[in-house]
Amino acid sequence: MNTACFIPIKANSERVPGKNLRILNGKKLYEYICEHVQEAAVFDDVYIDTNSLEISDYAKQMGFHVIDRKPELARNTANGNDLLVAHYSQYPDYDFYFQLFATAPYMRPGTIRS
Repeated sequence: MNTACFIPIKANSERVPGKNLRILNGKKLYEYICEHVQEAAVFDDVYIDTNSLEISDYAKQMGFHVIDRKPELARNTANGNDLLVAHYSQYPDYDFYFQLFATAPYMRPGTIRS
């Protein structure tokens, strides 16, 4: 079975400006979920959906695939369901699709494996 994990990490946020780029205990918020997904080692492919060059570069260094966020999906009116539909339409060949978020920095590798 082929599994894919999609992690949306946009550069901007109206409610909390720059939230995914903020430092939490010495690391940027988005780094936590990326490291934990990599350590869990359960997905065939990991995709980072972003409109940030910094995050894109980081994702590539981690060995992840990068999806350039479409402008309409970077608006605050877009939600996780919109992203999942877009990801499925771009990558329809997986058996299972998972979506994780940078705003869950304390989700541990063991939890992801479970």
